[in-house]
Amino acid sequence: IGGNGPVHAAGLADALEITRIMVPPVAGLFSALGLIFADVEHQSISAFYHLLHNVDADDFRKAVAPGIAEVTEALAEEEFDDQGHQDIRIYAQVQYEAQASSLTVALPKGEIADDIAALVEEAFHQEHERTYGYRCDGEPIQVISLKVVGRGVTDESRVPDRVTRDREDSTKAGSRKAFFGDEHGWLETQLMPRTGLKGGTVQGPLIVEEYDCTTVIPPGWSAALDEWNNIVIEKEGA
Repeated sequence: IGGNGPVHAAGLADALEITRIMVPPVAGLFSALGLIFADVEHQSISAFYHLLHNVDADDFRKAVAPGIAEVTEALAEEEFDDQGHQDIRIYAQVQYEAQASSLTVALPKGEIADDIAALVEEAFHQEHERTYGYRCDGEPIQVISLKVVGRGVTDESRVPDRVTRDREDSTKAGSRKAFFGDEHGWLETQLMPRTGLKGGTVQGPLIVEEYDCTTVIPPGWSAALDEWNNIVIEKEGA
């Protein structure tokens, strides 16, 4: 969402006829927060340029074996053992033979079944129909590559239940004049930190200032904190 996103969110929502906005905690650092809590993942991609009707399950098993070994070793080095802490998935890039672009198809989890070619064929037809609105049963299918994805599984979620600040926000409550366009002009506007919304719903005009972002609640909108510490902005009378 970015640090400046909440400044313009209500105006953009008005233009799109949206009546409810959510500003997450640490909105200006949200991408960095996602990187901190993201799952550990390793990928291994190998070329597998074959017509599907020319390969069988053993060909698939031989092709993905090095990739499986690579990602499982990488996960083990990061202390994710194979006792329930490694999630291994295999994907194929597939297209109709005459096409110039491919779609990703997930192979069934676990050991590669003997009828894997038929499973990939039907999965691709379904994905093609879902993406483009049609399928071409009987058209030769070209496999481009195989990808092994290994994800480290933790016993507990890496994402905290609630993101808050340990320190007190330095923003002090008060007010100042702010311009809200030709319709409203200059208005005396409340100024407060996010923690100031803990007492309940506050009517706009309001500016919520934080270290990493600023949230503007115009006249006709209100703001409150939900149980996840998100600022929920709603248009009055909607």
